[in-house]
Amino acid sequence: MNLYPPYINGGYNRKENPMKNKTFILFLLFLFMVSCSEDSGSSADDSEKFINKTISGLAQGPFEKGTTVSAYEFDSNFQQTGYNIETSIKSNKGDFSVKLIDFESQYSLLKVEGYYFNSFTNKKIKDKLTLHALTDLSERDKVNINLLTHLAYNRTQYLVSEKNAPIKKAKKQAENEVLKAFGIEENNFDDAEDMDVFGKGKQSAALLAISVLMQGNLLNTSLNDRLTSFSSDIEKDGKWDKEQAKKEIADWANCMSLNSGFDKVKSYIKKWNQAVDLSAFEKYV
Repeated sequence: MNLYPPYINGGYNRKENPMKNKTFILFLLFLFMVSCSEDSGSSADDSEKFINKTISGLAQGPFEKGTTVSAYEFDSNFQQTGYNIETSIKSNKGDFSVKLIDFESQYSLLKVEGYYFNSFTNKKIKDKLTLHALTDLSERDKVNINLLTHLAYNRTQYLVSEKNAPIKKAKKQAENEVLKAFGIEENNFDDAEDMDVFGKGKQSAALLAISVLMQGNLLNTSLNDRLTSFSSDIEKDGKWDKEQAKKEIADWANCMSLNSGFDKVKSYIKKWNQAVDLSAFEKYV
């Protein structure tokens, strides 16, 4: 009995046709398996792009216990996406930790906003303060938020967005320019995120000196206003040109020095930071 239709114009013979069909089916199965494998690999690659980790650090002020710390996600254009995760400071030393979940970018902005303690009297200030720190999540799991990270933030963003500078290079340049504005020119300091006013060594003393000078004699200006003015002024050219603010700070520091006022400041500092290098602090002030 003939199970196959007749073939015309030199078509396949009966014995060849089943094998060809099997070969074709196997070929389709192979393509399907390859496609599934590629899709699976793509999903795995996509999932690996998400960042899930815990970031800890110190918010200095220091900020008081219970103050909110927020971690903001950036998009590919280095802009905030609106997605953020919050945590609270654990003690009056400003220590915090925040668990990041499914961040799509390695870059994040940490923000702390609340009441803080004066750097040299250790008394809580009645006005709230806001500080920022830009960080690369792929490189670290500890980030300190301080005056240097904050003062360098606007300048860093400008160098990245307007000058197409790599973020790591832009951050380091901005931090060095802030230090230089205070007459501090050091080439071997750690990143600002690693600096700690409770630490020892020259870089901690430098950070402490900047904190004391910026908080010293605010007259009718809040610390937030002074920091905003500095950040805006240094943003485009890396230079601090606000002569009146510089004069106020310099006059206050000079008066403190002439009247042994810094002796009292140093005694306050020594009580809560016994590791600080006071000789380096005096030099930078």
